[in-house]
Parts: sequence; C-alpha cells; structure tokens
Amino acid sequence: MSKLKEVLSIQAENELEDAYDFYNLISTKIGDEFLIQINSCIQSILSHPESYPLDFETYRKAVVKKFPFVIIYTKIDSIIFISAIFHTSRNPKKKFR
Repeated sequence: MSKLKEVLSIQAENELEDAYDFYNLISTKIGDEFLIQINSCIQSILSHPESYPLDFETYRKAVVKKFPFVIIYTKIDSIIFISAIFHTSRNPKKKFR
C-alpha cells in the first residue's frame, strides 16, 4: 500500500490560517493547540481514510477534537484532498464551495 499524502485546497488553507489567527489572538497556547489537533486529525485521516463517514457524495468528514471544526476530504488515488477545514457553526451548504 502506498503512503497517502495530504493536499489542502486554497479554501482549506485560508480557513486554517484564519482559524489559527483567531485562536492565536486569544492565546498562543490555544493557537498552538488548535494546530496540534488539526494535525492529529489529518494524521488519523491519512492512517484510516475510509473510517470517517461520507458527508456528500465522495467527501468524508472528520471531527477535530477540542475545537468546533470538521475536516472535509476525499481520497483520490494516493492523495487525501482536503477541501475544507470548516467551522461547525457556519452554514453547512458552504462546506463544498
């Protein structure tokens, strides 16, 4: 089995940066913990990509621990394409834009 690699969409990169900046303004410790939890979730996705529920057609949703975020992704060959790092209070219809 080939090793999976994650690729973030521009939307996911922007969402990650905005959320990190928000938490980092509150406290650098909270900002750092946010990144730790995001990275932990991504590592879990890379290890077990099919273990997360389908959210929309071929996209799956992984819940981030300790923070109100989900990671929306799909597996394409050996790539985990992360389309969104989505705050759960947002309109769910915007997850796939």
